[in-house]
Amino acid sequence: MRPQTSQAVIDIVTKIVDSQDEKGWKKYSVTIDDAKDEEYNWYQMAVEELVDGMKYMVKENQRLQNELNHIHSEVKKLLTTVQAKYIGK
Repeated sequence: MRPQTSQAVIDIVTKIVDSQDEKGWKKYSVTIDDAKDEEYNWYQMAVEELVDGMKYMVKENQRLQNELNHIHSEVKKLLTTVQAKYIGK
């Protein structure tokens, strides 16, 4: 029996693969299995995809850091208010 978490990963990956296959079909009108090797530089395409993936990860890291900074700022404001109201008496 497969653990639920493993099955969730498989389900997510399957959806992504299916979506990417559909996108590829729309863009190239051919499946990856039927694509002619001499028409594609598979290594170059893989490198380009990996570079894009790294850019997406950096961008997401920046977004999360900005969100964390905002939360820290709000907590500081809240603490200042609480201190002024209850401790500053």
